[in-house]
Amino acid sequence: MENKTDKSDKKNTFGEAEIGGQAVIEGVMMRSPSCVTVAVRKENGEIIVKKEPYISLIRRYRFLNLPILRGAVVLIETLYIGVKALSFSADVAIQEDEKENDKDSVKSKKDDIFKSLWLIASIVLGVVLALFLFFYLPLMITNLFGVKQSFLFNLLDGV
Repeated sequence: MENKTDKSDKKNTFGEAEIGGQAVIEGVMMRSPSCVTVAVRKENGEIIVKKEPYISLIRRYRFLNLPILRGAVVLIETLYIGVKALSFSADVAIQEDEKENDKDSVKSKKDDIFKSLWLIASIVLGVVLALFLFFYLPLMITNLFGVKQSFLFNLLDGV
């Protein structure tokens, strides 16, 4: 009897986990293909869990799965989800401070608008910074050295 090591014959006991995450203030954010969960510890030790359903734009709109578009879409989605999770964890940390300082304060809509604008500005800044650092800066450096040979250009551009 043959002992084949074919992937189709073996079954993964745990299944294939498509889960990723990042650290947030006093907690962690975990993302799966169907939801995003953020768990944050308050000063008193209580853990606040926020779970939201989330389906990627790539899964909702198949044309965004084209190789040229996919990377940009994933980058923007990841930035959005990450900044949103960090914002939630910061809100939990700030709520503890606000309770100590002013128990009668009421959230205003201006604060919510400001947070939304700050979130958008953070994402735009992240994309611009990524494009500059990983595209334009290497291109400018190779042009500065006047490299025209494709091998040397790619070598310098890749560094």
